[in-house]
Amino acid sequence: MNTAEVHLANLALAVQERVTALCDTGQFVERVFYGADHKPLRDEDAAVPDDFDPGAWGGRPPATVPDVHITVGLDKGGDPGSVKIVVSIINQQRPNKPGNAILAAVCPFRQDQYAQLSAIVAIHTPHLDELLGRRVDVRGERRPVRLLLSGDWESQSTVIGHKGPNATIPCYKCKSTKAPSITHATLDAMYGTLQDVSGPWQLRDADQYATCAEVRVNCGQNSHLSVTRPALVSPHPRQIVPIPVHLTLGINSRELRLAVEVVIRCCGRDAGSSFAYELAEVLHAEARVHPVPYHGGLFIGRDCHAIGDHKDAVCVALEGNLSGLMGEPAALAAEYLQACRDSWALWNRIRKVVNRATIATAAETTAFKSDVTTFVTGLKASVGWLNVSPKLHLLLAHAPDFLEEFGSIGLYGEQGLEAWHCRYRQTARLYPGETDLTSTAAFVRSMALAGGANPAVLDRFAPLRASAKEGAHKATKDGDTRLRANKPAAPVSDETREKAAHERELWADKVFAVAAETMITYERRLCVESP
Repeated sequence: MNTAEVHLANLALAVQERVTALCDTGQFVERVFYGADHKPLRDEDAAVPDDFDPGAWGGRPPATVPDVHITVGLDKGGDPGSVKIVVSIINQQRPNKPGNAILAAVCPFRQDQYAQLSAIVAIHTPHLDELLGRRVDVRGERRPVRLLLSGDWESQSTVIGHKGPNATIPCYKCKSTKAPSITHATLDAMYGTLQDVSGPWQLRDADQYATCAEVRVNCGQNSHLSVTRPALVSPHPRQIVPIPVHLTLGINSRELRLAVEVVIRCCGRDAGSSFAYELAEVLHAEARVHPVPYHGGLFIGRDCHAIGDHKDAVCVALEGNLSGLMGEPAALAAEYLQACRDSWALWNRIRKVVNRATIATAAETTAFKSDVTTFVTGLKASVGWLNVSPKLHLLLAHAPDFLEEFGSIGLYGEQGLEAWHCRYRQTARLYPGETDLTSTAAFVRSMALAGGANPAVLDRFAPLRASAKEGAHKATKDGDTRLRANKPAAPVSDETREKAAHERELWADKVFAVAAETMITYERRLCVESP
């Protein structure tokens, strides 16, 4: 038995059952499109036309028509490794909670490569088409489905047939090339590059993924625009979620590496290596964060937010390593230090909006767009070696538009999908089997039963009270035991302490190696450009 057939054989019925239960328990939340003035594009009394054909809209109904927002996410991860397909109904207050999502499939594969995912999704494509082609009943009104693609960058690229972030045209939303080059000078002139931070960016055609019916590796780049394989799911480019979780991970790592690069630039490689180790210890002592070995040795999850909250400690450590310079190097170091401080301040505001699973206000939407533009363009202008990566480009060029249209990024993000990796790791031992396939099938069946869409189940996930006001639970007194400094230290063995120290050293080595290579490339470029 294929595990993919265990739970998704009746996806349309599962979604309908969940929507009905949400309506019966008063937990169904309307989601709308927003205009440039942050006003809903749909009237309160808007209704779906009686003669509409939802299949013709392809998961993107008009903004004025009441609909149901559905995200489909695929991702590889967990231990044991597996590819998971999760369907989330955004028309509820907490769609990212695992209990509020539909676990469509768990397939015991180690990598989310195209050949493997195509075999998985092929089983579900008819059910996805049925979901888009039929109408979902919401309090007696038949509504179309608005389909959004979630997941991380790699899985999103694989699902739509894109070659990924290392392709000539790395963005799956627009046609910008990676960087200026002689080989692709024509494409650079037509579409611009990711390094052109001022835009404008030409969005891809809405039907580009759907029209790629066969593998196209031998035709010209201008023909396929780095989409070379048939799409497994064909969402509208504007309905591909801008991966808020992975944006946070990537940009947080880039900020830390930037500090090491500044020290290398101003003080040399030896000073940069020493600072990388010092920075690891500062983050451990001040922010109490730890690199995660199974995630490339980087900081993940809440650690990224903790580091941002302790940005002053990072800047103080950086200032201490630049304080001994004199003359022109000192002025250059002061400029870089101020750029780092400004970027941290902007990033702290940006990441909170990106990850917050609530609808932003008009003022927050406007401020977000301004902060993102200042953040990326400011770094590009102040730090000559900065390369605008696909993630920075996604944040600058496409995240503000998504926030403006849907009112939230975190609400549609991949956090719920990532949470299933943890749940599977914690409970996989409870479902033993002769093979990984049988064990996975037992897990999916159990999750289907545990997540049944009935009022008794949904009430467990309903909010019992309103969220507290910001700062209401913040500990301020010196004797408050909610402060970490006032809590007794948990006992830690010497072996655990040594292992954590070794992981910090590995992180420092990796960050320094990447930073040093970046600075070598930059110095070579300066030599070529100098007369």
